[in-house]
Amino acid sequence: MRKTLFALLATALLCSMFVLASLRAETIRFGLIGQVSITPPAGWQVESRKDGFGLGNHTVTLIADKSRKPGCTIVIYAGERQPAYTETGFLSHLGDLYDEVADQYVEKMPSFKKLDINNGFGYYNIGRYAAMAGKPPTKGTAKVCGTVSIYRKNSPLIIASLYVDDPKDPALDLMVKAVCEMEVSFPVLPANQVFFDENNYIKLDVPENWGTMRANGTPLPDITQTYNLELMPPTGVKASFTLTTGKTKTGKPLTQKQFDALAQKLTGFIIPDSVEKKATFKEIQIQGGRGIYCIFTDASLVNKTVGPHQYKYAGQFLANYDNGCVTYATALADDPDGAEFQLMKRVFSSIIPSFSEATPSVQVTTTKQGVLISSAASPKKLLLPSKSMKSKKERLGGGTDNPGYFYYEDTKTDILISGWFEPAVKFQYSSVRQMWDSENEAKARNKISVPINKEYQHIGDWDVYLYDLPVPPQFKNTSNTHLRANYLDDKIWIDVHLSLTKDQPSKKLREMLIAYLGTLKITDAASGK
Repeated sequence: MRKTLFALLATALLCSMFVLASLRAETIRFGLIGQVSITPPAGWQVESRKDGFGLGNHTVTLIADKSRKPGCTIVIYAGERQPAYTETGFLSHLGDLYDEVADQYVEKMPSFKKLDINNGFGYYNIGRYAAMAGKPPTKGTAKVCGTVSIYRKNSPLIIASLYVDDPKDPALDLMVKAVCEMEVSFPVLPANQVFFDENNYIKLDVPENWGTMRANGTPLPDITQTYNLELMPPTGVKASFTLTTGKTKTGKPLTQKQFDALAQKLTGFIIPDSVEKKATFKEIQIQGGRGIYCIFTDASLVNKTVGPHQYKYAGQFLANYDNGCVTYATALADDPDGAEFQLMKRVFSSIIPSFSEATPSVQVTTTKQGVLISSAASPKKLLLPSKSMKSKKERLGGGTDNPGYFYYEDTKTDILISGWFEPAVKFQYSSVRQMWDSENEAKARNKISVPINKEYQHIGDWDVYLYDLPVPPQFKNTSNTHLRANYLDDKIWIDVHLSLTKDQPSKKLREMLIAYLGTLKITDAASGK
C-alpha cells in the first residue's frame, strides 16, 4: 500500500507542477502554474500552445471543423503588464488599435458593444474584410472577423479574433460567450523586470500603473538579438516611451567611434522633421556604462495646438553598457521640462540589460562519494553522497525540459530529489521568500497542490522551505512532506526539492528531510573544497 500511494502521490505532484497538457476537456495548463479554463461550444475542439514570442504569452484556439470556420483564436498576453485603464481609457485604446488596421475592413469606424465581464470590462466589434466583400466564401478564409477584448487589472490582457462568413452566424454568439466566461490565472510578473526570452531580460523602474508590451527587435548596426519594449502610460497620462535593446556582435561595448556613428544614424531619422538641424547630445547617468540624450522639436507643431496623439518634443536616448549591451529609446511629450518627460528620463537611467547564454546542461558524474552534479555556469558542484541513487527518467514538460534539471530517487530512503542549476542572473526575485510566496499565491488562485503547514528556515548555505501536501482522506496516517532548498551566489542558483511520503507524522518526515539535506555538499572545483 505504501509503495502504491507513494507512486500515486509522486505522479500527482509532478503533474501538478510540470505538465503542459489538458487536465480536463476545458482546462489548459501553461508552464508551471499558469492556467486557462474555457468551455467550448458543444462538439468544438480546443487547441493550445505557447505563443511564438516570449515565455508568457499563449494562444487558445476553438475550432468548429477542419476548415476552421467558424473558429476563434484567443491570444492571452500573460507576459505583458497592463497599464491602469479606466473603462473610457480602454475603449479609447481599442479605437486606436482599430485605426491601425481599419483599411482591412469595410467598416472604417468600429461599433463596439459592451460585454458583461466579471471584475473588469470588455468590448466586442465585428468587421467585414474588404478583400472578401462581394466574393463567395472560400475554404479556410473567413469573410468576417469579430474581436473580443477583455481587461482586468493585474491580469493578462485577452484579445480574441472570431472568424465566420456571415455576421449573423450564431457561432459568433457561442464564441463570444466562451471567451467572456473564460477564466485565466497566471503567476504575478516579477517586479521591475521584463523577460524577452528565457535568457535575455532588462531591469528597469517601470512607473506605477504603466504597462509594458514586448516585440521583436528593430535591427541596429553592430547589434544582434534586438528586442523592442513599449511602456504604456495609464489613462490620463499623455506620454510615450519605446526602447530597443540588444547585445553587440562581439559581446563587448561599442567603441567610441561605433557609438558616435550609431547616435548620428539614429537621430538622422528625426532631424529632417525637427526644428533642430543638428543633434546636440548631453550626458545622462546610467548604470554600468555611458549614456547620452538630445531633444528635438516637431517643426510641424510650432505655435499649434497639439492633438491627442501628437507630441511636440522627442527625446532620443542612447546607452552603451560595459556588459556589451546597447539600448536606444524615444520619449515623446509636450514639455521637455514637464513631469512626464522627467519620469521617462529616470526610467532610462534605471535600465540594466542582461543578455546571457542559454542554461548549460548539467554534467552528472558517479564517483566513490556518490553522484556529483555540475554546470558550466559555475565552478560549484553539488554532491549527492548516497550510494543508492537512481536516475529518474520521467520528463513531463514545463521546467523538466530545462537542460539544468536533474531528478533522482534514493532507493534506500525513498526520498525523491530534483532541482535545477541556473546562472545567478536568472534569479528574478528580490528574495527567495518572495519567490516561494509568489508561487504559493498562484497555486492558491489555481487551486493546484496548495501547500499546508509551511515553515521557513536557514540551514547552512541553504534557504529552506518546508511544507506538506494534502493526501486523500483514506490515507489518514500518511504524510506527504516536502523541502525546498535554495542556494544563490554571484554566479549560480541551485534549487533542490526533496520529498518523502510515508505512514509517519509530518514532523518526523521533516526531521528526516533536514538530516538528508545536511548530507548534501556544495563543493568548489576551483578551491577543491
